[in-house]
Amino acid sequence: MKLKTGAILMGLALLLSACPAPDYDGVTVTGTIDLTAVGTGGTCYVVLQNDVYAVVAETSGAYAAGGTLPYTLGNVLQGSYYLYVWLDYGAGDAVPDEERYYGSGILPNPPASPNVTVPFSGTVTVNLSF
Repeated sequence: MKLKTGAILMGLALLLSACPAPDYDGVTVTGTIDLTAVGTGGTCYVVLQNDVYAVVAETSGAYAAGGTLPYTLGNVLQGSYYLYVWLDYGAGDAVPDEERYYGSGILPNPPASPNVTVPFSGTVTVNLSF
């Protein structure tokens, strides 16, 4: 009986190993940060964190005073996340001068629950204003 069970398990293992892995590249989270109320240029950082506040994806870009900045975070897995944006007002010291959670207030007060839900496929658009 043990030999027969072992042979069945080995056969299943070989069968499963021959199956191709699913092709999954994750989801794109994209949007625009409206900085028209910000009076100075600098660097904008967009950060996506999981429920234990570990960074899942991030990007940054320079912005002009009173402008907007498009962003894209690629290959994000399905789940619920916290999205926040912080600005470095041109000092180049990578120290936040202003920080904001999407749909909520400023740091260090995160929303009570994640503020972005990423589905299994597609694109998620999240726009934020300062």
